Amino acid sequence: MQAVSPVPLKLNGEKALEDLIRQGDWQNLMTYDTLEQAKENGFLYQYEEGTIDFPPTFKYVRVRDSEAISRVMGKQMVHPTANVTREYAKDRDPAWCDRVLVKALPECVIKPLKYSVDDSIMTSDHSPVFATFAMNCVSPPSLDEPFFECDIVVHSLEVIELKASERSTPDPVSQSQIKKKKTVQATYRFGFMDEICRYDFKVGRYKRKSTLHRQKKNVYGSKNPITLGPFITTIQNLSCEYMQVKIRDSDMKYGSAVISLHDVAFNSTPPGGTESIRKTDFSGIMIKRSFPRGRIQGEFSIRWKGILANTTQLRSHKRADKQKDLWGLS
Repeated sequence: MQAVSPVPLKLNGEKALEDLIRQGDWQNLMTYDTLEQAKENGFLYQYEEGTIDFPPTFKYVRVRDSEAISRVMGKQMVHPTANVTREYAKDRDPAWCDRVLVKALPECVIKPLKYSVDDSIMTSDHSPVFATFAMNCVSPPSLDEPFFECDIVVHSLEVIELKASERSTPDPVSQSQIKKKKTVQATYRFGFMDEICRYDFKVGRYKRKSTLHRQKKNVYGSKNPITLGPFITTIQNLSCEYMQVKIRDSDMKYGSAVISLHDVAFNSTPPGGTESIRKTDFSGIMIKRSFPRGRIQGEFSIRWKGILANTTQLRSHKRADKQKDLWGLS
């Protein structure tokens, strides 16, 4: 979730603005909202917001009744909220601010339940906005599930439609710099697997790099397989994990894409089954500073290496001391 700075409404005519607010015509008001206009140009790509059905929340001026002022020990005291009313400031247009925006990871479901404002809090020139959600959560691996060793094999990777800037239409000079690049570099990282699924337990986060060569105009790729891992995990836990792919060259970072491991985890041959490789297609949008900067696509698979059939084997595994502590198996 992300909080956004005050975003003013740009409307011609103060009277028209006051009429829309008085009528509660939020749908028409939103057409003048500069955040909505920026999102149409690619800003905050893939971020979602609930329906706004409350008045603009900024900028207010507090107005106190004279009865709210008293004198204590010769000093003038103002009770913070007693007999207080508010009105919009005259020096600027009202605005919706402190917006709650949500971006869900692939395979993650976030359902908005409520999006509203609390006008009872009057200690600021803003009215606070809040939102509530329901979402699916990942449970820790069950101690009754079988653990296994595996590698993640990326068989091919392509980067296409690279953009050199956040503009919806990149300038020709910036795009010409991309055309001169013969290679770009891909870096593979994992999220929670850095903490609970590492097998080698080396210091620092797990990451691997590979080089992608220019194949044709604005397309870079490699068909040389790269092996990531090994890891110790369960099928269920692996299906809830993500692979992050960052793309850059010697001069510029283009962005990163997040790929779910859900499909490849369940599409691969189960541990103990017939040895084979089942490749799964993947694709994702590269994002940088909330703007889309290109796409990646490719194939990957899971290579099973062996089963630790129960927690007893995991406890006795010679390289799993740190794993036992993280999973509470000591």
